[in-house]
Amino acid sequence: MPFAYPNQEINFARLLKYLIDEQRLEKEQREKMSINQYNFVTVLLLDMIDRLE
Repeated sequence: MPFAYPNQEINFARLLKYLIDEQRLEKEQREKMSINQYNFVTVLLLDMIDRLE
Protein backbone atom coordinates (compact mmCIF):
# COMPACT_ATOMS: atom_id res chain seq x y z
CA MET A 1 0.00 0.00 0.00
CA PRO A 2 1.71 3.23 -1.07
CA PHE A 3 1.79 6.15 1.33
CA ALA A 4 1.28 9.71 0.12
CA TYR A 5 3.47 11.45 2.71
CA PRO A 6 6.98 10.59 3.97
CA ASN A 7 5.96 10.12 7.63
CA GLN A 8 2.65 8.44 6.88
CA GLU A 9 4.15 4.94 6.98
CA ILE A 10 5.81 5.64 10.34
CA ASN A 11 2.59 7.11 11.75
CA PHE A 12 0.64 4.10 10.49
CA ALA A 13 3.11 1.74 12.17
CA ARG A 14 2.87 3.73 15.42
CA LEU A 15 -0.93 3.59 15.27
CA LEU A 16 -0.85 -0.19 14.79
CA LYS A 17 1.56 -0.60 17.71
CA TYR A 18 -0.63 1.62 19.90
CA LEU A 19 -3.76 -0.39 19.05
CA ILE A 20 -2.00 -3.69 19.72
CA ASP A 21 -0.67 -2.40 23.06
CA GLU A 22 -4.16 -1.19 24.03
CA GLN A 23 -5.64 -4.61 23.21
CA ARG A 24 -2.96 -6.28 25.35
CA LEU A 25 -3.68 -3.95 28.28
CA GLU A 26 -7.42 -4.57 28.02
CA LYS A 27 -6.83 -8.32 27.99
CA GLU A 28 -4.57 -8.11 31.05
CA GLN A 29 -7.15 -6.00 32.89
CA ARG A 30 -9.90 -8.51 32.06
CA GLU A 31 -7.70 -11.36 33.33
CA LYS A 32 -6.92 -9.48 36.55
CA MET A 33 -10.59 -8.74 37.06
CA SER A 34 -11.43 -12.40 36.57
CA ILE A 35 -8.80 -13.39 39.15
CA ASN A 36 -10.16 -10.80 41.59
CA GLN A 37 -13.71 -12.09 41.07
CA TYR A 38 -12.49 -15.65 41.62
CA ASN A 39 -10.69 -14.62 44.82
CA PHE A 40 -13.81 -12.81 46.07
CA VAL A 41 -15.99 -15.88 45.50
CA THR A 42 -13.39 -18.13 47.16
CA VAL A 43 -13.23 -15.92 50.25
CA LEU A 44 -17.03 -15.74 50.37
CA LEU A 45 -17.34 -19.53 50.18
CA LEU A 46 -14.68 -20.07 52.84
CA ASP A 47 -16.51 -17.63 55.10
CA MET A 48 -19.78 -19.50 54.56
CA ILE A 49 -18.07 -22.82 55.36
CA ASP A 50 -16.64 -21.34 58.58
CA ARG A 51 -20.10 -20.18 59.64
CA LEU A 52 -21.57 -23.66 59.03
CA GLU A 53 -18.98 -25.41 61.20
